[in-house]
Amino acid sequence: MERNQWQLLQDLEEERKKQKKKKQEAKGGNQGEKKQDEERKKREMKKEERKKKEKREKKKQEKEKREKKKQENVDKTSV
Repeated sequence: MERNQWQLLQDLEEERKKQKKKKQEAKGGNQGEKKQDEERKKREMKKEERKKKEKREKKKQEKEKREKKKQENVDKTSV
């Protein structure tokens, strides 16, 4: 009989935890987790922007390099 009572107490404790979690989520969840998620998203966005900027810069440099090479070829043929 004691085992049944102990099991009932554990079940009640688990049920309380579930209810508490549901209530917290209904209120808007854990504020700390939300803040961490927002910060993580900001970091990821900054990282993506940095990658895009580097890619644009690399393309620009390659284009300038091609233009310079074209100009050198034109100069050689005109001489």
